Amino acid sequence: MSDQRAPGQRISVLVIEDNIDTSASMARFLRLAAGFDVRVAYDGAMGLKKAVADLPDAIVCDIGLPKVDGFQLARELVATLRRKPLMIALIG
Repeated sequence: MSDQRAPGQRISVLVIEDNIDTSASMARFLRLAAGFDVRVAYDGAMGLKKAVADLPDAIVCDIGLPKVDGFQLARELVATLRRKPLMIALIG
């Protein structure tokens, strides 16, 4: 995560999860419990697009995404992003 944060700037997190209830619950928890600035994507393509546009500090990604699994998405993110976020994998 970036050490060059302006005073009052929140940590940004991108949640990539295809289950709408799970992604909503996780985003709400991260916002309320930790005060993070959270964005949500529901598939790998949307996740890659949002990650490139927003350059989040951390990405929480479901491994079992449809079409492009979380492992492939992680490889694409590492190859594409100019700043590497903390990557957190979800299973279940």
